[in-house]
Amino acid sequence: MTNLADVSIWIWRRILLMMEGSLFFRFVNGTMGFFARLFSGSVLSRIMTEEADEGFLRRSFVFRGVNGFFLTLKRFGRHFFAGVYEGSGIVRLVRGLPRYLFEASLRSFGLGITAGVLAYVAASVWLAAVNPVVLLVAAAAALCLFTDRSLYTVLRGSALAEIVLDALALRLPTAYEKRKHTRGRLPMVFAGILLGLSAGMFDDGGVLALLGAAGLAGGVVVAAYPFVGAVGVLFLAPYLPTMLTAVLILGVTACFMLKLLAADGKYSFRLDLLGVWIVVYMAVGLFAAVNSFTRLPSMEIALLTGVYMWFALLLASLINTKAKLHAALLIFAASALGTGLYGLWQRFSGMVDTTHLDEELFQGMTLRLFSTFDNPNVYATFLLLAIPLCLVAMLLAHRLWLRVACLGTALVLLANLGLTYSRGSYLAIPLAAVVFILLMEKRLIAFLAGGIFLVPILLPPTMLNRLLSIVNLADSSTAYRLAIWQGSLRGVREFWYAGVGQGTQAFNAVYQLNAFNQVTAQHSHNLFLQIFIETGIVGLGVFLALLITFVKTLYPFCRRTGDIRQKAAAAMMLAMMAGFLMMGLFDFNFYNYKVFLAFFASLGLASAFVRIYGERAEVVDFA
Repeated sequence: MTNLADVSIWIWRRILLMMEGSLFFRFVNGTMGFFARLFSGSVLSRIMTEEADEGFLRRSFVFRGVNGFFLTLKRFGRHFFAGVYEGSGIVRLVRGLPRYLFEASLRSFGLGITAGVLAYVAASVWLAAVNPVVLLVAAAAALCLFTDRSLYTVLRGSALAEIVLDALALRLPTAYEKRKHTRGRLPMVFAGILLGLSAGMFDDGGVLALLGAAGLAGGVVVAAYPFVGAVGVLFLAPYLPTMLTAVLILGVTACFMLKLLAADGKYSFRLDLLGVWIVVYMAVGLFAAVNSFTRLPSMEIALLTGVYMWFALLLASLINTKAKLHAALLIFAASALGTGLYGLWQRFSGMVDTTHLDEELFQGMTLRLFSTFDNPNVYATFLLLAIPLCLVAMLLAHRLWLRVACLGTALVLLANLGLTYSRGSYLAIPLAAVVFILLMEKRLIAFLAGGIFLVPILLPPTMLNRLLSIVNLADSSTAYRLAIWQGSLRGVREFWYAGVGQGTQAFNAVYQLNAFNQVTAQHSHNLFLQIFIETGIVGLGVFLALLITFVKTLYPFCRRTGDIRQKAAAAMMLAMMAGFLMMGLFDFNFYNYKVFLAFFASLGLASAFVRIYGERAEVVDFA
């Protein structure tokens, strides 16, 4: 392995030396140097590259408000809540349940499952509807009855458990004893009977029973470890309904607040400049909703998006170690892989979506992947976030097999991106690649330039035709967007100061009065234009400030770090943002709330990354 690494480094250096002496590179370097000198003296350059004022965070109104809230929370918790919390029977039960489950023998689990199966069969026979899957559950219970080893001991010796825990940089708690546990079998039996009866006596009872058991177990775990709940939301978000995801976020928030009230020294709320602008953007959305034509629907959406934006702050606060950051990135990559595998299944099963396609112009295109996102363009937007974050997970992974797995995941997602046939994403990927190369090693620009000439040869004809259709006004989709942009710009002239509020109803209340050629639309098909329409000039300014702060958070770190993998991870996050915003020029990225959550979750991950690996990022802990 060492010899292979040495050979790779030698080859890499030879390539860079050859490129540095080439005529092409000297031309590219001179051109970029010319524009860099123009940019370096501009106001935009100072805004984007200068370090933020260290005292700005503490002087901000948001900081004072958050500081006051958490100081009050801390005093209340210290004087009134901590004693009640420590003496609560429910808290003792929650704390003791993980130990009970880890120390319980498999025979105890087998007795509980057997009791549940018998109760289910009795109830189902009474209703004349026995599910054959019960036989599999009964077989699993029978296997458990033959051993009295504890669950902790089984997990401790399991190769699969070791792989999963190693991937997440976690360890089994050492406090649990590796001994047999024969007490407490009665609660297992009672719980099994209760779940079995509920599964057999109601329609879809089995699903409800499993969900109930999983929810109860998950609630206990999250109450003890809120970080598990946060990464659980990160994993499940692409698959769950919008409101259920919001409920889960609020549940994790409640567990986190309980930890703060109990004065648990392991937990604190962390706020940086990026978080300040997220809070301000929440407030602007609520203000626009109050002034909206459709106040109630806009207020509902503002509250929902506020919960989703809060998740970025929650995630950044709960990720306080490298192990947790690596785990969050790997779990996100695993979730994205699930969407990618489902997308490939759509490809081979023939599930087609030509709703958003000019079928006369693209007759050879038989499908567009949409995975769990219902719309190919929406899925492509999600992938523009997911692919770079998978590569960040690869760069920070501590095992070779994890890096290979993350790289394979990124390639699967890249294949999905191609099969969405989203033209905006076809432009976003090259831009992201250029940003990454310029931040890492500008001499690699020659490879990218050479790749452009290979595009017509390597791309399948359907993808190439789709890409070239961007400038073809005969394409109904292109003409449709132009008409929508014209109508939306008319509406901006009238409501530029405060916006019309968030949501389709608010948008159409104004757009229908200004529609061009009677073209209907759910949004303006442009991220910046839509934010301008919904929240006015103030909302657009705050969103731009949020983006600038994201760059100012990562770019200085990228310049000063001496670790090549950390630099590449920061550059990858900046490239991710560039690609995402390029897509935003052709579509409203936040129309789908799953993408909205993924975007703000990526901000939370970036904030945690700079805080954990950096040395100079200003962060205030509200412990």
